[in-house]
Amino acid sequence: MLSTVESRTAHLFEDFYGPADAVAVADGGTRNSPTSLVPSAALFTTVRRFQCSLGAMLSADLCIAGLVAESSDGVVRALAQRLLAAGHVRPSFEGAVISREKRSPTGLPFPGRAIAMPHAEPDHVVRPAIAVASLATPVFFRQMGAPGTRLEVSLVVMPALTDKEQATGELSRLVGLLQDEALRSALAQAATSQAIYEALVAVSGHGSG
Repeated sequence: MLSTVESRTAHLFEDFYGPADAVAVADGGTRNSPTSLVPSAALFTTVRRFQCSLGAMLSADLCIAGLVAESSDGVVRALAQRLLAAGHVRPSFEGAVISREKRSPTGLPFPGRAIAMPHAEPDHVVRPAIAVASLATPVFFRQMGAPGTRLEVSLVVMPALTDKEQATGELSRLVGLLQDEALRSALAQAATSQAIYEALVAVSGHGSG
């Protein structure tokens, strides 16, 4: 049986690839020429084997503390613009994230503090990165897997990933880290962008400065 982390990551992988292709890519193939197809539960046995490098995708410039936004779209735009300014994504990324969030919401109902992980397809990404925002006032995101449910979200993490990073388990590790309630609280309550960055670097094991 899949754990909570694995179940949530499965939604994200399938959101990127589709159920069968997600398994194939994580098992070492590609969307077009998978090396093998394995049962969905086995995907995470493969994902766990990879050593991830989330810290290399972090930067204080991509963190926003106390972002003021009136809606989920406003949060998405602010983070997407940071990623664009830093050269990590294409101009199409922002619109793609908003469109994807409407059809495949990414709100995660973690105990005590819900978060959201809006993202776009790899075609809109130039170089992998992760943008993060704590919000001055929570906004509503719809819940992943239950779009009729609205969650009050005060922390938003926007992964901009390429095929390679997705296939080597970055999503799995990111969701796993965010299971930590103490980390979620530290990120949401951080007073500065640097504090958000340092909290993430402390748990990722690597920093890019």
